[in-house]
Amino acid sequence: PVIRINGSSTVTGAVMIPYEEEIQKAAGVTLNRLTTSSGRGFQALLDDRADLAMVSSRPATLIERMAAKGRVVDEGSIETYFLGSVDIQFIVPEASPVKGLTIEQIRSILTGEVTGWADLGYPELGDIRLITENPTGGMFATAEKEILVGEAINQDFATSLQNGPQVAVVVSQLPNGIGLFSSAIQPELRQGTRVLPVEGLDVSQSMALI
Repeated sequence: PVIRINGSSTVTGAVMIPYEEEIQKAAGVTLNRLTTSSGRGFQALLDDRADLAMVSSRPATLIERMAAKGRVVDEGSIETYFLGSVDIQFIVPEASPVKGLTIEQIRSILTGEVTGWADLGYPELGDIRLITENPTGGMFATAEKEILVGEAINQDFATSLQNGPQVAVVVSQLPNGIGLFSSAIQPELRQGTRVLPVEGLDVSQSMALI
């Protein structure tokens, strides 16, 4: 049998890429995997375009987002298989002079309250270029829920990409860049970047199949 699986790039990197062949052999199935985002995977599941959704944010958060779009989902109607958790990180180019930030400074960047590196002590970098995954992604949802405590990431200020791994590709080419990232993303997809120490940051994403 073929199982259609759709969703999170975080789950893909942490679970599917290293263990997909082993999972297929153990279960006696073929996985037809499409890596999109947590929100898109959940939508595909609800629309019967997937048999399983890979998600890297809490199912309750995905249900809340569906409700905001006018689609009511009964949490009791879905089964969740918890896979583990990974850390939310921020990355900068490898050669960036930025040594570290505080969680308060990160919040001010995410909301667009601070838009220039000069306000953070690095005037030589000019404007801040904030790079994130697509707003339908689990990292994005977790950052809003846990780092911003329900506030929204300023999408007029941030540049959002299709998925998490693309964030490192773009940040590596931007001397003034900073990216929302996940510890699950494979080392080969982080080239040209480094993890930025953030004082007070202790946020993890749940990974699950639903």
